[in-house]
Amino acid sequence: MLTASDGKKKNVRGSYRSIKVDMKTRNGGKIPITMSEDLDKPVGDGAREFVNHCGYVVRTTASLRDSVWKNVSRKHGETMWLKVKVKTNHLSTILLFMLTIFE
Repeated sequence: MLTASDGKKKNVRGSYRSIKVDMKTRNGGKIPITMSEDLDKPVGDGAREFVNHCGYVVRTTASLRDSVWKNVSRKHGETMWLKVKVKTNHLSTILLFMLTIFE
């Protein structure tokens, strides 16, 4: 059994910092994604990066003090949308995806 007094570090993942997305979009590039019509979610090569980036934007923008999601959406929705929009293509399909998330 591993205890804190053993002095060994647990192998845990660090928090996502959007480094891959920043590297790909540094010179005006965009994350290529497509939206699945039947699943209403992003698919393809950039899907994971897009979803991870959305989570990163929410974690770094929204406050945990707003206990109701609708309040978060009203207060920070525009800011979060702008941060996501800068990094991705297919804005109309992304908007539909974001609206389903932020409802």
